Amino acid sequence: MTKASPRRHHPGRVLQSAARGMAVLELTLFGAFEARLKSGATVILPRKKAQALLAYLALRPGQMHARDTLAALLWGDVPSKRARHSVRQTLLVLRNSLPTAAEAGLAEESDTEGSACLVAEGDAVGLRADAVDVDVAAFERLAADGSPEALERAAALYRGALLEGISVSEPSFEDWLREERYRLNERAVEILAKLLGHYVRADALEHAVRVGLRLLALDPTQQPAHRTLIASELLCASTRSASRLSSASWASSLTRTREGCTASCCRHRRGARRRPGIGPRRTSPSRKRRWSAASRSWRRCASASPRPGSAVARSASSRARRGSARRG
Repeated sequence: MTKASPRRHHPGRVLQSAARGMAVLELTLFGAFEARLKSGATVILPRKKAQALLAYLALRPGQMHARDTLAALLWGDVPSKRARHSVRQTLLVLRNSLPTAAEAGLAEESDTEGSACLVAEGDAVGLRADAVDVDVAAFERLAADGSPEALERAAALYRGALLEGISVSEPSFEDWLREERYRLNERAVEILAKLLGHYVRADALEHAVRVGLRLLALDPTQQPAHRTLIASELLCASTRSASRLSSASWASSLTRTREGCTASCCRHRRGARRRPGIGPRRTSPSRKRRWSAASRSWRRCASASPRPGSAVARSASSRARRGSARRG
């Protein structure tokens, strides 16, 4: 009987695992790098380059990469022979740190070398797509879905720039990381912009302002977010509701408007407490009409394109001055 030769994996091809099951490893790449087992235990990787290598493989789970590519990425300033030796040593560190196939309850295969996650054979290295849960991969799947619920989940996954705190002093890796951070940041901006448009159309003021604040934190040049926040301030000033939101990106006139509105509402509440026998106020028909009109105004303002010095900006400044005068 002849022994079947082991399967060969070529760089760039997607690995199709024969042993499918639940993921045994969770990787967080947005923000600080973190690796956890499904049990909740943290996986400790003592070397920065081990973290960097695992993150690079995890960004495209299931895809195989040539060892020479990994050597040039993380050890580009050393001779080729030493670089390939460093790749082997780092893969050994990963193999010893990550769960084995036996620990994960999987049947060991010749190409896994006993690892439940890592596949390394010949000149190709990769991660099993079905053995790891990666937040970046989930983020991109949800972004591609495009529904408001999926976009909300994708926005929640974006907790910071890719691999914050990882520095390996390798120009090739730093260039790759810079490009990936830019690409994913642009994707997050696109997701938040779509969410903002959805909430504006749905007349969901609170959600629109929340998303607008996040959008401005990522990209302060987003005019739709500025318009939404300005419109929310005008709506707040035209009703008794007090906005408790803040944004470093707002102009000082908008900040004064918010403070004036909040102070006025606080005085109103204190006056109500001093009058005995006053219970919760019922909403009168005229008040409902004023709220509906204010809501329509907010939606028109959120869809408009005001310029500096326009009527919207002057109105905000005027309300701010009146609020300051009342406080004085």
